[in-house]
Amino acid sequence: MSAKTEKAKPHGASEAQIIEQLRAENAELQAALSASIQENAQLYENTQRKLNILSTLSVLSQALSSSLSLDDTLRSLVTLTGQMLEADLCVIMLLDQARGRLAVRASSPNLNDRALSFQPIDVDSHTLEKLYDFSTWTQFPDEQLNPLKDSQFKALLSAPLIFGTEHLGLINCYSSKTRRYTPEDQTLLGTIANQAALAIKNNHLVEQLAQKNLVKGFFEDLLYGVYNSEDALRQRANFLGCDLTKPHIVAVIEFSPIGDEDGHPPVGVSPGVPPAGSQPLQTEDDRSAAYRRISSVVRRRIQDNYPGSVLYEHENLLTCVICLSKDPTAARLKTWLRDLSRQVRSEQNMHLSIGIGNPCQNISDYRRGFAEASEALQMGQKLNMEDEVTHFNDLGVYRYLYKIAHMDDLRDMYQDQVARIANYDQRKGTDLLATLETYLECAGNLTKTSNRLFVHRNTLIQRLERLQSLCDIDLQDRGNWLTLQVAIKVYKLRVNNA
Repeated sequence: MSAKTEKAKPHGASEAQIIEQLRAENAELQAALSASIQENAQLYENTQRKLNILSTLSVLSQALSSSLSLDDTLRSLVTLTGQMLEADLCVIMLLDQARGRLAVRASSPNLNDRALSFQPIDVDSHTLEKLYDFSTWTQFPDEQLNPLKDSQFKALLSAPLIFGTEHLGLINCYSSKTRRYTPEDQTLLGTIANQAALAIKNNHLVEQLAQKNLVKGFFEDLLYGVYNSEDALRQRANFLGCDLTKPHIVAVIEFSPIGDEDGHPPVGVSPGVPPAGSQPLQTEDDRSAAYRRISSVVRRRIQDNYPGSVLYEHENLLTCVICLSKDPTAARLKTWLRDLSRQVRSEQNMHLSIGIGNPCQNISDYRRGFAEASEALQMGQKLNMEDEVTHFNDLGVYRYLYKIAHMDDLRDMYQDQVARIANYDQRKGTDLLATLETYLECAGNLTKTSNRLFVHRNTLIQRLERLQSLCDIDLQDRGNWLTLQVAIKVYKLRVNNA
């Protein structure tokens, strides 16, 4: 062996050992090279995936900002979201506020192509409140919120669609393989959900505005009689789901917070004491939001029970053209509206005042029906009628006295006597004016009067004696009775309108 070779050889190492060492070093080098190649491949794959996500997000942004219909927008959304998150199924469920229910609105792939079934999910306010605490999650916080009980899917990534404080729905991504979603996946879906909620809300606002303008124009033409052609008006009505060949009735509903109806608390509630569970509406925004919520509830219930009805909302007024195809004579409508008013009072802490006109058979009848419903609403409120629902025909003689009551020069001895009795009641805390009115309505019959007032006959006689001492008019003279009755009604109209 040459001196040069001998010098390179490790001291005391055999040739076999040297070869083995070289092989080990070569294996380490190959392993490091392989790991580097894999790492570079993974980096390339991740970079490529991120580039694909960015590209898809750009397409998604264009879809969300386009003028597509809501259904088309949601279909694009679930398709692109499924691609970005490599999900086997992507679903969007939207919340029906009136029914308190989540229902599938879009899916990718289309549910019609799969043997899958999503049932609507009933949710209450408590459940929705819990959802506000989650930006995204890998499982539903409550099993009842999982709309798909299907064993073929092993993993789920879900995020709520929330705009401000309003819950719009859910977006769900299902995987058929067991999979642990990464924080990046959660962040991505949360970003998509936020943008989707904004697009959905904007679409809702545009649709509501367009629909409201159509309904507003239709109502103005129908109820104010400014249309040019009845056939054209019928076609517009059909577009809104209203068949004017069927009988309808006009109703006007006004919302007011409990305890705020013209400054008077509801029956059975002490002044200044809000009902249990009620929340004070301190700002105009609070009131507007409450009116919109109540309007949605009332609208849904009317349209469910009287299909074909069309309604127009303006601030705290809801004008309704109610279809009577299932109730041609409106025999049960007043009772049903009274029950609805009580339900809304109990469930929503909101008072409804409702005025109803007479049925409309022809297009020319609606102008009269609207005037009747509006007058019934106003008169019912001014007279403080116990019933929340006032039919135009309930007004009786008040319809004829309403304009007379607004005449400033209407002053005579009968008005003066009525005012004197009312002032006495206010000072002494008595009910003499109500006693006199009931006595006159009963045509001076003491038994009937005492029965209606739930007082003893002797008590009634004492009240009548006190009344006579206050009056310069002979209460026993039947010739004064009709004039006194009219004077009392006119006085009540004037006072309640002040």
